Amino acid sequence: MTVVLILALFILHLLSPNFTSSIISTVGRPFFSARNLLFESLSFSSKFLSSKEELIRQNEELQNKIRVLELESISLTAQGLESEKLSNLLALSNSQNTILARVIAKPPQSPYGVLVLDGGESDGITVGARVYNQGILIGRITELSGHFSRARLFSHPGEVTDAESLRNGLSFSLNGKGGGNFEASIPSGVDIVEGDLFVIPGTPSSVIASVEAIEFKEADSFKKLFLAVPLNIYTLQWVEIEKQ
Repeated sequence: MTVVLILALFILHLLSPNFTSSIISTVGRPFFSARNLLFESLSFSSKFLSSKEELIRQNEELQNKIRVLELESISLTAQGLESEKLSNLLALSNSQNTILARVIAKPPQSPYGVLVLDGGESDGITVGARVYNQGILIGRITELSGHFSRARLFSHPGEVTDAESLRNGLSFSLNGKGGGNFEASIPSGVDIVEGDLFVIPGTPSSVIASVEAIEFKEADSFKKLFLAVPLNIYTLQWVEIEKQ
């Protein structure tokens, strides 16, 4: 059947070439249109994928630039805060006649209860000089070199410091326990309450600890005080050292 159809079309083409060309064109037009549509679709898909990849690349570049700008902003903010803090500390140091020194090692990086400072003999620091932070007395200079020094905190384990209650003047010995903490054992009838501040007698701006808790039982003749330096020694960045 197929052979007969082909043969008939061939004979018809010989007799009337224009007529057969018209038939072939009419019959094949849908196939040609489908082919063109397919090629156009493939071309559009290729351009779409290329545009999508370009958008992804541009988005990644923008995200990277945003991250860089965020980091620069954080850095500038930190520098501004550090500069403001240092200016305030310098003003405080000048008003109190002290020497400002950066803390370059503190617990747990340094030995327990010891600060390593970037000021030394060349800066006018002397052994025995008292060390403060924000007006809180925290220790004394125990070792010196030309440009560095070490301060031993009053809360150093085994360190015993005589102090008195700022509220009523009662005096007791505070035993260093490390980590900015102290303990003291006092008669049960003594008037000491939570929140009381302790200072070193005869020393200006000498608050060294506050009472955080009291352990007491009715049958005991003594009660135990738990005290702490009223600041976080693990976050110290600067200290003021008295001039002698």
